[in-house]
Amino acid sequence: FPTRRSSDLYRITARSHDPAAPAAQGRANVVLTIQPLRADYSALGSFGTIGMVGNSLMPQCITGAGGFAGPASGLCTMDADGIEGTMLGSETVNGAYAYDYTIEQKGQPKRHLRTLFAVQTEEGRGLRLITLTAQCYETRYAELAPTFKKVLASYKSSLK
Repeated sequence: FPTRRSSDLYRITARSHDPAAPAAQGRANVVLTIQPLRADYSALGSFGTIGMVGNSLMPQCITGAGGFAGPASGLCTMDADGIEGTMLGSETVNGAYAYDYTIEQKGQPKRHLRTLFAVQTEEGRGLRLITLTAQCYETRYAELAPTFKKVLASYKSSLK
């Protein structure tokens, strides 16, 4: 897996691409990022509810007038902004927040993503924020969904 370190942020990316497949099928990838946390961020609740954290995954747009363009919470729309996200579901998996959503941008194929957020602690203090995201074009999601679900469900912290 390629690994990149920027300051204290670690990123590991795994990609799958069949060169014989039509370009429209696109690539699938899984990205794991690990970010240090302040000790007082000891649980996901430090970032907000599962709904608030999930809302941060959706594209946010600001109009030229300084207000939000979308109907709620500054969400972008395809007509006004050329990009939009749709939250399809959220749940708690092994103590982590897990999300199923799509993002579509004008002129680009729709992407289907599954993201998991977890706080890794040590002796009750926040240590790291773990983000695990699997994504592919919507046209491949039915094929890859079982794998994506297994990848997210497999996350377990080795620290307590």
